[in-house]
Amino acid sequence: MWEFETDVERIQHTVLTEISRLAIARRRDFLFDEVPKAVIPGSKPQFRCCVYRERAIVQERVKLALPQMGEQIVHVIKPACEQCPVHRVSVTDSCQGCISKRCKETCPVGAISIVNKRAHIDYDKCLECGRCSKVCPYTAITDHQRPCKAACPVGAITVDNGEAAVIDVEKCINCGRCISGCPFGAIGDKTFILDVLELILEKKRVNAVVAPAITGQYPGVALGQIKSALKKLGFGHVFEVAMGADETVRKEAQELEEHLERGEPMTSSCCPSFVQLIRKHYPAALKYMSTTPSPMAEIVAMLEELDAGAHTVFFGPCVSKKAEMLATFGPGKHYAMTIAELDALFDAFGVDPRACEAESINDATRLGRSFPWSGGVTEAILDYLQPEGQVQTLAANGAEECIQHLRKLKFNKMEGDFLEGMACIGGCAGGPGCIRDIRKTVKEMKAFRDAAEKPVLAAAEGGGRG
Repeated sequence: MWEFETDVERIQHTVLTEISRLAIARRRDFLFDEVPKAVIPGSKPQFRCCVYRERAIVQERVKLALPQMGEQIVHVIKPACEQCPVHRVSVTDSCQGCISKRCKETCPVGAISIVNKRAHIDYDKCLECGRCSKVCPYTAITDHQRPCKAACPVGAITVDNGEAAVIDVEKCINCGRCISGCPFGAIGDKTFILDVLELILEKKRVNAVVAPAITGQYPGVALGQIKSALKKLGFGHVFEVAMGADETVRKEAQELEEHLERGEPMTSSCCPSFVQLIRKHYPAALKYMSTTPSPMAEIVAMLEELDAGAHTVFFGPCVSKKAEMLATFGPGKHYAMTIAELDALFDAFGVDPRACEAESINDATRLGRSFPWSGGVTEAILDYLQPEGQVQTLAANGAEECIQHLRKLKFNKMEGDFLEGMACIGGCAGGPGCIRDIRKTVKEMKAFRDAAEKPVLAAAEGGGRG
């Protein structure tokens, strides 16, 4: 449906599309036979040593669509792991065996010696600090990490004895940064595409809720057209997740007022990877975290009250939402999917949003539509509260910035009253489940926000506490 920026994206899309087509044709028993051959046709390999390895990798991707236990969403596809260099620093042939030996002298643990007039690293001692690389006058010592390790903000990726990547689920926050970071497509996310297709094909009552970040994913396509396209897939009703965000704004603003009255800071709770970051790595900051459900959880709960027997499927840019949906509502009832997975459904059903008539969709205010980008949650809460005094806010853009602020918050030394945490750089719209770069979509998302017709009832107008 969209133009792929990389072959990894093309393969991921093709696998999901072929899985969906077989499911629609009621041929799920042939997934492991037919999908690999459809994705890797012929007898010549496209990227690897042979077609058999390429098809084995596709089979592993198919497995990610099958029922699996647990809330871990991100997984290594081992046959695809190219076993990148394990060691962060290494000596290259450019080493001149110079007399100054700055690399040896600067190493804090004596891991470098001179063997045959060349620097030699003892990896049993090496701390991978990179100091030797910085002082080498010939830049003969390289300093680089595996792309997946470099992308992971919480150090959750190591290597096994076979030098393939391994994810430590006790550390992983399911942000999906490693999925985007791996240039070999060796890390993927669990998909519930077969579960959702089964609901649709069985004519179950299924609602779709779409995150505001979907705006701009299809250039020139209005959200009303996407709503129409989703109905053609078999979804009965389509709502904006931003409607849930309006409720999140109201509740989180009330909580912030209560924290301010107690003289203590507060963090947001709408980004599930940020929540996991606090729970797994900074539990001392839990007492400062908002207890307000995320916009997705809010709107799913609203729809459950209206029709307890219906299922709801969330579509957005976030991989971590899949884990949040499981943790909040349990397995088998409601599902979270990415925009990339939605695009595969459109292709499998032969539905083109660009050719659909636009339906009316005005479920949310401009505040709820402000959540997709970094700083948007803070903007919405302050707009709602319209505080008389100065409220110092911080918008942590990406997990690395979140960690910086949480380290201070751990010791109650954060310079601010409210911390908005977004694990993805740029906010939700920078998530790994997008099909279009955030730099191309923010303008359209903000225009969609500004076009909201539903009026805002701010706290000062009677929408606050009480």
